[in-house]
Amino acid sequence: MIIMKNLIKILLTFVSIIAIISCEEENEIPKTGEPFWRASNMKFYFINQSGEDLLSSENNEIRPIKFDFTLDIPEQETYMDSINYFSESSSISYNSEFEKYYWQTPINGKEGYLSHQFYVFISEGDIDTIRAEFRYTTGAYDGGDGIYANIDMLTYNGIIIRSGENTSTEFIPENIFILKENGKTTITFED
Repeated sequence: MIIMKNLIKILLTFVSIIAIISCEEENEIPKTGEPFWRASNMKFYFINQSGEDLLSSENNEIRPIKFDFTLDIPEQETYMDSINYFSESSSISYNSEFEKYYWQTPINGKEGYLSHQFYVFISEGDIDTIRAEFRYTTGAYDGGDGIYANIDMLTYNGIIIRSGENTSTEFIPENIFILKENGKTTITFED
């Protein structure tokens, strides 16, 4: 009788392990590599040591261009005015509270992959790197089907600008000030 009970326990344990593995495989996100974009409320302000706005049409020093790693960097967009700048789903707009222009861009990734890195052309010899770490869930927040990529960590040139398991669609901090001076990058979250 004791042998029978032990055999039943072993059999139940074995069945449980198989069931757990099967469930994990069902919830696993396939690595399709299909590109996706996450909208972002983050505003990137580029400033110099004196606090001057490097995106301003008066300075006209920086026009960020986002690209995935390729051998060819996209050509600089023609800059007409702040309203008409749009490149690779990114835009430049004006914030009257700070009296500065800011760059906004969606965060992109490849479905099923836990991290993705893309680049920002700042100027000749100055290319910045944005890296996102993702956690996937099934089912959208509005109750729909599908796969949703939560951004667990985001870095700009290796500096963490977002981390944690905040599943909110709002990114905190929203305002990111990038000091560009002599080829070095420093990031703050206050003007």
